[in-house]
Amino acid sequence: MERFTWTHPTAAPHAPVAPAQPGAWAPADPAAYPMAYPPVAPVYVPVTTTTRGRTPHGLHAIMTVCTLGAWVPVWIMHAVFNHCTITRTTTRQQVR
Repeated sequence: MERFTWTHPTAAPHAPVAPAQPGAWAPADPAAYPMAYPPVAPVYVPVTTTTRGRTPHGLHAIMTVCTLGAWVPVWIMHAVFNHCTITRTTTRQQVR
C-alpha cells in the first residue's frame, strides 16, 4: 500500500510533515483536494410543520348573500369542522 503525506496548501514546499496515522483518511490524488480538509457531507434533520384548516370566509359570505342566508348553516359547519382539522407535514431541512 502506497503512503503519502498531506500538507496544508499554505505550508512551505518542503516543510516536515508528521507521518499519517494508520487508518487515517487520505485521498488518492492530493491535487483533487486543494482544501485543508476533505469535504463534509450535508446533514439533514426532520422538520414537522403543523397547520390548522382554513375556511374561505369571503366565498362563504358571497354564497350567503346569493342564497339569501340559506348558506349560513353550511358556513358554520364548515368553519367548525375545518378548524378541527390539523395537518402535519414532515420535511428534511439541511443544517450544514
